[in-house]
Parts: sequence; C-alpha cells; structure tokens
Amino acid sequence: MGGQNRAVAAVTVFLIGIGVLIQVIGLLTDLYSYKAGFLGLLAAVVVAISFLVYHRRGARDATVVFLLGLGLVLQVFGPLTDLYSYKVGFVGLVASWVVAITLRVYYGRSSRYD
Repeated sequence: MGGQNRAVAAVTVFLIGIGVLIQVIGLLTDLYSYKAGFLGLLAAVVVAISFLVYHRRGARDATVVFLLGLGLVLQVFGPLTDLYSYKVGFVGLVASWVVAITLRVYYGRSSRYD
C-alpha cells in the first residue's frame, strides 16, 4: 500500500471517527440530543465515503456517492428534528437518488470497476 493510499485511508478513518465521537458526545452529555449526534455520525460517514471514492475513482463517482448519501441524510433529518415529516424526507431521498442515478447514467462507465 503506497503512502497516498495510507493517507487517504487514514483521513477516511479519521472522518468516521469524528462521526462516532459526535454520536458518543450526544449520548453521554447534555450538549445536544442523541438524535443530533446520529445525524452528525451519518453526515460524517457520507463525507468520509465520498472522500474515499473521490481518491479511488474520481470526482464523478464521488458526486454520485455523495448524492446517494445525501438522500439518506434527508430521509433521517426531518423526522429526527421534527422539521418535516418522514414523507417529505422520503421525497428528498427519492429526488436525490434520481439525480444521482441520472448523473451515473449520463457519465456512463467511468472505471474498470463497473
């Protein structure tokens, strides 16, 4: 494993670790609710996976992965914060995934892993 691959893996693990730390702080303290901590964990994991995909497969695939993850965040965000219902979150999930899949089809096969 080369130095750059180790650095990318280290940053990815660091980002996920930050998300876990956010969740633990939400569970064990009164700084914010565990629900907000879960959203922080989910967002950190989406960013970490997008970062990893960016470095392994490029910006096109990373954009698609980020949009797929964003759909999950939108689905979970509303019901946990009471800003909107799960139905509106589901619409956000589907809309985000439609954009992601459309971009994936538009880009076509971009790597040997397809």
